[in-house]
Amino acid sequence: MMPIFFHVESHIWIFVLLVLNGSFIHAAVYSASQQYRELTRQFEAQVIMSFAFSLALNGLVLLSLDILHVPFSKAIYPLFIIWVSALFFAFKNRLSSFYACDISLPALIFYVLMFVILFYNGGMIDQISDAWWHMSLANKIGLANSFTLEYGHLTGAPERYYPPLWHGNLALLRELSG
Repeated sequence: MMPIFFHVESHIWIFVLLVLNGSFIHAAVYSASQQYRELTRQFEAQVIMSFAFSLALNGLVLLSLDILHVPFSKAIYPLFIIWVSALFFAFKNRLSSFYACDISLPALIFYVLMFVILFYNGGMIDQISDAWWHMSLANKIGLANSFTLEYGHLTGAPERYYPPLWHGNLALLRELSG
Protein backbone atom coordinates (compact mmCIF):
# COMPACT_ATOMS: atom_id res chain seq x y z
CA MET A 1 0.00 0.00 0.00
CA MET A 2 1.37 3.38 -1.02
CA PRO A 3 1.83 5.91 1.82
CA ILE A 4 -0.43 8.95 1.62
CA PHE A 5 2.50 11.37 1.49
CA PHE A 6 4.40 9.52 -1.24
CA HIS A 7 6.22 12.18 -3.27
CA VAL A 8 4.56 15.01 -1.34
CA GLU A 9 7.11 17.49 -2.73
CA SER A 10 5.98 16.68 -6.28
CA HIS A 11 2.34 17.16 -5.28
CA ILE A 12 3.17 20.55 -3.77
CA TRP A 13 5.00 21.61 -6.95
CA ILE A 14 2.04 20.45 -9.05
CA PHE A 15 -0.25 22.71 -7.01
CA VAL A 16 2.19 25.64 -7.09
CA LEU A 17 2.95 25.46 -10.83
CA LEU A 18 -0.47 24.47 -12.16
CA VAL A 19 -2.79 26.45 -9.87
CA LEU A 20 -1.09 28.81 -7.41
CA ASN A 21 1.09 30.81 -9.80
CA GLY A 22 -1.89 31.38 -12.09
CA SER A 23 -3.99 32.40 -9.11
CA PHE A 24 -1.60 35.30 -8.52
CA ILE A 25 -2.21 36.54 -12.06
CA HIS A 26 -5.93 35.81 -11.66
CA ALA A 27 -5.96 37.86 -8.43
CA ALA A 28 -4.31 40.80 -10.17
CA VAL A 29 -6.81 40.73 -13.05
CA TYR A 30 -9.70 40.07 -10.63
CA SER A 31 -8.77 43.11 -8.54
CA ALA A 32 -8.49 45.37 -11.60
CA SER A 33 -11.61 44.46 -13.59
CA GLN A 34 -15.23 44.47 -12.46
CA GLN A 35 -16.32 42.57 -15.60
CA TYR A 36 -13.73 39.85 -14.99
CA ARG A 37 -14.90 39.61 -11.34
CA GLU A 38 -18.46 39.02 -12.50
CA LEU A 39 -17.36 36.31 -14.93
CA THR A 40 -15.23 34.46 -12.37
CA ARG A 41 -17.29 34.84 -9.19
CA GLN A 42 -17.88 31.09 -8.94
CA PHE A 43 -15.18 29.00 -7.27
CA GLU A 44 -14.93 26.65 -10.26
CA ALA A 45 -14.34 29.58 -12.64
CA GLN A 46 -11.56 30.87 -10.38
CA VAL A 47 -9.83 27.49 -10.34
CA ILE A 48 -10.13 27.11 -14.12
CA MET A 49 -8.77 30.62 -14.74
CA SER A 50 -5.92 30.02 -12.29
CA PHE A 51 -5.05 26.83 -14.18
CA ALA A 52 -5.25 28.58 -17.57
CA PHE A 53 -3.10 31.49 -16.37
CA SER A 54 -0.63 28.99 -14.89
CA LEU A 55 -0.21 27.12 -18.16
CA ALA A 56 0.20 30.36 -20.11
CA LEU A 57 2.62 31.88 -17.60
CA ASN A 58 4.75 28.74 -17.40
CA GLY A 59 4.78 28.48 -21.18
CA LEU A 60 5.89 32.09 -21.63
CA VAL A 61 8.62 31.73 -19.02
CA LEU A 62 9.88 28.49 -20.56
CA LEU A 63 9.80 29.94 -24.07
CA SER A 64 11.80 32.95 -22.84
CA LEU A 65 14.33 30.67 -21.14
CA ASP A 66 14.57 28.57 -24.29
CA ILE A 67 15.24 31.64 -26.45
CA LEU A 68 17.85 32.91 -23.95
CA HIS A 69 19.46 29.43 -23.65
CA VAL A 70 18.90 29.38 -19.89
CA PRO A 71 18.23 26.03 -18.13
CA PHE A 72 14.58 25.45 -17.28
CA SER A 73 15.58 24.80 -13.66
CA LYS A 74 16.16 28.58 -13.38
CA ALA A 75 12.46 29.25 -14.10
CA ILE A 76 11.80 29.70 -10.39
CA TYR A 77 13.50 33.12 -10.46
CA PRO A 78 11.35 34.84 -13.11
CA LEU A 79 8.26 33.06 -11.74
CA PHE A 80 8.99 34.39 -8.25
CA ILE A 81 9.39 37.93 -9.59
CA ILE A 82 6.08 37.61 -11.48
CA TRP A 83 4.32 36.19 -8.38
CA VAL A 84 5.50 39.04 -6.15
CA SER A 85 4.61 41.66 -8.78
CA ALA A 86 1.13 40.20 -9.34
CA LEU A 87 0.42 39.95 -5.61
CA PHE A 88 1.67 43.50 -5.06
CA PHE A 89 -0.62 44.73 -7.85
CA ALA A 90 -3.56 42.73 -6.49
CA PHE A 91 -3.12 43.96 -2.91
CA LYS A 92 -2.63 47.51 -4.16
CA ASN A 93 -5.99 47.22 -5.93
CA ARG A 94 -7.88 45.85 -2.90
CA LEU A 95 -7.71 42.08 -3.06
CA SER A 96 -10.14 41.72 -0.15
CA SER A 97 -13.01 40.66 -2.41
CA PHE A 98 -10.89 38.00 -4.15
CA TYR A 99 -11.75 35.25 -1.71
CA ALA A 100 -15.48 35.97 -1.83
CA CYS A 101 -16.67 33.28 -4.20
CA ASP A 102 -19.80 31.23 -4.70
CA ILE A 103 -19.44 27.61 -3.56
CA SER A 104 -21.88 25.29 -1.82
CA LEU A 105 -21.06 22.92 1.04
CA PRO A 106 -21.89 19.76 -1.01
CA ALA A 107 -19.61 20.98 -3.82
CA LEU A 108 -16.82 21.67 -1.33
CA ILE A 109 -17.18 18.17 0.18
CA PHE A 110 -17.13 16.65 -3.31
CA TYR A 111 -13.98 18.60 -4.29
CA VAL A 112 -12.17 17.60 -1.10
CA LEU A 113 -13.10 13.95 -1.67
CA MET A 114 -11.90 14.08 -5.29
CA PHE A 115 -8.66 15.77 -4.19
CA VAL A 116 -7.95 12.97 -1.70
CA ILE A 117 -8.65 10.29 -4.32
CA LEU A 118 -6.50 12.01 -6.98
CA PHE A 119 -3.72 12.73 -4.48
CA TYR A 120 -3.62 9.11 -3.41
CA ASN A 121 -3.96 7.54 -6.88
CA GLY A 122 -2.46 10.32 -9.02
CA GLY A 123 0.75 8.51 -9.94
CA MET A 124 -0.88 5.42 -11.39
CA ILE A 125 -0.39 5.04 -15.13
CA ASP A 126 -2.32 2.43 -17.03
CA GLN A 127 -0.03 0.00 -18.86
CA ILE A 128 -1.96 0.32 -22.11
CA SER A 129 -2.03 4.13 -22.20
CA ASP A 130 0.39 6.29 -24.13
CA ALA A 131 1.31 8.30 -21.02
CA TRP A 132 4.82 6.84 -21.22
CA TRP A 133 5.31 8.55 -24.60
CA HIS A 134 4.12 11.90 -23.32
CA MET A 135 6.17 11.64 -20.12
CA SER A 136 9.20 10.71 -22.21
CA LEU A 137 8.65 13.77 -24.39
CA ALA A 138 8.31 16.00 -21.31
CA ASN A 139 11.47 14.44 -19.90
CA LYS A 140 13.33 15.14 -23.15
CA ILE A 141 12.14 18.77 -23.18
CA GLY A 142 13.34 19.14 -19.60
CA LEU A 143 16.71 17.55 -20.25
CA ALA A 144 17.25 19.62 -23.41
CA ASN A 145 15.89 22.83 -21.83
CA SER A 146 14.27 23.53 -25.17
CA PHE A 147 10.93 23.39 -26.96
CA THR A 148 12.67 22.91 -30.31
CA LEU A 149 13.23 19.16 -30.41
CA GLU A 150 12.96 16.32 -32.86
CA TYR A 151 9.54 15.15 -31.68
CA GLY A 152 9.77 11.67 -33.17
CA HIS A 153 12.38 10.68 -30.63
CA LEU A 154 10.89 7.25 -29.90
CA THR A 155 9.61 6.13 -33.28
CA GLY A 156 11.75 8.18 -35.63
CA ALA A 157 8.58 9.63 -37.18
CA PRO A 158 9.05 13.42 -37.30
CA GLU A 159 5.38 13.98 -38.16
CA ARG A 160 4.39 13.17 -34.55
CA TYR A 161 4.42 16.80 -33.49
CA TYR A 162 2.70 17.85 -30.29
CA PRO A 163 2.50 21.50 -29.26
CA PRO A 164 4.99 21.90 -26.43
CA LEU A 165 2.88 23.90 -23.94
CA TRP A 166 1.58 20.99 -21.82
CA HIS A 167 4.75 18.92 -22.22
CA GLY A 168 6.78 22.00 -21.29
CA ASN A 169 4.73 22.41 -18.11
CA LEU A 170 5.42 18.77 -17.25
CA ALA A 171 9.12 19.36 -17.95
CA LEU A 172 9.05 22.37 -15.62
CA LEU A 173 7.45 20.25 -12.90
CA ARG A 174 10.19 17.67 -13.38
CA GLU A 175 12.96 20.26 -13.27
CA LEU A 176 11.73 22.06 -10.17
CA SER A 177 10.47 19.09 -8.14
CA GLY A 178 13.21 16.61 -9.00
